[in-house]
Amino acid sequence: MTFKGPFEDLLLSLSAIPGALGKLTYLAGLRSEESYQHWGLARVHGSDKAEQAMRSAHEAIFLHVLRTPLKELVEDVELSAFAGHNGPVEFLSDFLNPSSDPIPANRGGGSDIHFTAVQVSLAKLFRCPAETIRRAA
Repeated sequence: MTFKGPFEDLLLSLSAIPGALGKLTYLAGLRSEESYQHWGLARVHGSDKAEQAMRSAHEAIFLHVLRTPLKELVEDVELSAFAGHNGPVEFLSDFLNPSSDPIPANRGGGSDIHFTAVQVSLAKLFRCPAETIRRAA
């Protein structure tokens, strides 16, 4: 494997995770308190550079989610749900769990309130029958 910079290597790893919400959940899972840990990335690039790459990627994906239309996020939930979940409802249950805390420390201008509105909207949409979800979005 040819290594590039820590951010590029992280993006390559993230490409294996379906959906922006799946990536956001994954990055939040790499964070403990306020530091990020990824053994392989730190081993290749050093802890400080690896952590900065993870912080930057987390912020970028968070902002991407906030800028994505709700209709596309509905599709993203369905896509992200294939990564270790038993469907969209289970994925959203994990995604909405306060302990998952998908909001990065540096929001890059994004808003917690906006993100919470996105979470609540997705949760409400997925309580409805599938055709209603797609029509509403």
